[in-house]
Amino acid sequence: MILKQEKGKIIIKIDKIEENEIRNKLQEYINKGLKEIVENNQVILDLGDLGLNESEFKSILKIFNSFSLPIDIIRNTNPITKMISINYGIPVDAPSVINTQNKLIPQTTVNNDKNSSIGSDSKLGNKIVENTLNQDILIYRRNIRSGSLLESEKTILVVGNVNSGAEVRSARNIIVLGKLMGTAHAGYPNNNSSIIFTLKLKNPIIKIANMVAEFDENEIKKQLQSKEISNILFYQDNNSIRMEIIKEQKE
Repeated sequence: MILKQEKGKIIIKIDKIEENEIRNKLQEYINKGLKEIVENNQVILDLGDLGLNESEFKSILKIFNSFSLPIDIIRNTNPITKMISINYGIPVDAPSVINTQNKLIPQTTVNNDKNSSIGSDSKLGNKIVENTLNQDILIYRRNIRSGSLLESEKTILVVGNVNSGAEVRSARNIIVLGKLMGTAHAGYPNNNSSIIFTLKLKNPIIKIANMVAEFDENEIKKQLQSKEISNILFYQDNNSIRMEIIKEQKE
């Protein structure tokens, strides 16, 4: 663990997750007057490119809370860690993010009545039942075919593509480590703090809680001067759906 100070900021950098070492180092810094310093400074926890699961993230928060040390911002380049941080209400320091919020049309709402034709199983004949569950995440290690529905109360991690005509529906978050071409509905039916992340996309339907995001993919590609959009994060913000394209940060 390394501690450095910039103007108005205290940056605590962690290179590896070893709870005893983190706890001991924080105690050492506190003995040297860290608490007095952070009173008038923003605390940034720099996790580098560490990819944390939810349990590891919660452990770090618990350690900092035990010392009554606030974490104002998380600095990290790993998309899954970023997603978890935002889900816990901690902003992510991402100066390389391109905000394309003005290309989204969030006024459309979702009809979450299961008897309706919108998002209902009647349109998706093959409902996938997965039993490979971790504590907080359902992991699905295949492509999801057109006409299939993958649904869970937990965060869903798809290691594969979501094909056009397929739907992934989660009461929490959705992560697609592949191409999202179908429908992703996070926060079903009314959890507006949920997040959708995908490595790639092509004309998907994005839903979070009772909102639908519609965007002009070709216009965004022109804006980025790129043939393909990658590393995309969707989340609700002030009654709209925000889209962020996450680029690798350079030191």
